Amino acid sequence: VVWHNCSSFLVKQSKQIHSTKPNNPKASNSFLYKELIHLQAVGIDRVEGSQAKVQWWSRSRDPAGSYVWTTIHENARATFCSIMRMIHVNMDCPYLLMVAICIHSAILRSQKPVMVRRKQSAPTTAPEHRPPAPRQ
Repeated sequence: VVWHNCSSFLVKQSKQIHSTKPNNPKASNSFLYKELIHLQAVGIDRVEGSQAKVQWWSRSRDPAGSYVWTTIHENARATFCSIMRMIHVNMDCPYLLMVAICIHSAILRSQKPVMVRRKQSAPTTAPEHRPPAPRQ
C-alpha cells in the first residue's frame, strides 16, 4: 500500500471539481498548485527535410516568452543529438527527453519516402524438357 501525504488525493466535497487523480491540473489541491509538477513541456513539429522545430518551456515570468521555438537545420542523426543536448541542458526531466526522441523518430518515419516494389515477371516460355538418357 502506498500512502501519499498530499491533500490532492482527498476528495473535496465543497469544491466544484472532484478528483482523486494526483495530476488533475484543474483541481484546487492538485500537484500543480502544491508545486510538485514541474512546469516543463516539449513540443516537436516537422519542417521540410529532416529538420525539426523544437519547443520547450523556459523559466520566464513573461507569458509571451515562456515558450521558446528553435529550428534545427541539420541531417537526421545530428538533429537527434541536438534535441537530446538541448533538452538535457535546458530541462531537468529525463522522461521528456525520451518523449521528444520518440516524436522526432515518428516524424522522420513519416517523411521517409516509400519504395514501391515491382512484381517479378514470369518467364515467357517454359524451358525445354529433355527425355531421360538411356541406361547402359
